[in-house]
Amino acid sequence: MKKIIKLTEEDLTQIVKKVIKEQYEYNPDRLYKKSSIVSRLRQEPKYLQKYIKGLPNLSKEGSDEVFTKIPQVIWQVLFGRY
Repeated sequence: MKKIIKLTEEDLTQIVKKVIKEQYEYNPDRLYKKSSIVSRLRQEPKYLQKYIKGLPNLSKEGSDEVFTKIPQVIWQVLFGRY
């Protein structure tokens, strides 16, 4: 069943701003594909590559892939304005 809701322009603007803000904020509980993080870290300097060994192996329900959480310093390098 589809449900139609009406949004004002202001409501839509607030939703878009919130989504954009969430993309640019560090979230310690967010899961990332471990293979992707490892491949990107291997291109970084040695002092950042040391974090690869400490990344946890986590699983997500319904997925066979391995996920991980990353420390803020790694997030800042990979996704931030570093």
